[in-house]
Amino acid sequence: MGDAPDGCGQVPRTVPEDIRTILVDFITNVLREETSNELRATGVITQLLDGSSKTVDATKKIVVSGAVYCSSAIMMRGSREELVQFNINGKIDLPGAGRSLTDYLVSSTLEY
Repeated sequence: MGDAPDGCGQVPRTVPEDIRTILVDFITNVLREETSNELRATGVITQLLDGSSKTVDATKKIVVSGAVYCSSAIMMRGSREELVQFNINGKIDLPGAGRSLTDYLVSSTLEY
């Protein structure tokens, strides 16, 4: 379609007004509150590249993403057995989280 039929070029992106996207260097903590025996994420604490910290509060949902690389590592922070080895008190035990995810390095070579 258009000037780039092979899928290369600009892709229109629309973001609804009620969604706020923030790019940060590191998420150091997910803020949460417990209601009716359920944990609910309420925000995140981030560490920026300059070493400063910033707290971001959420009113609806929090989506934490490491893009293509590191998503598996983010998800693997769920097994209580693994966390206690580092003196981390896990709030929810999710031993299978991230187990089936894999980072794939894709490389292609064209020969003529």
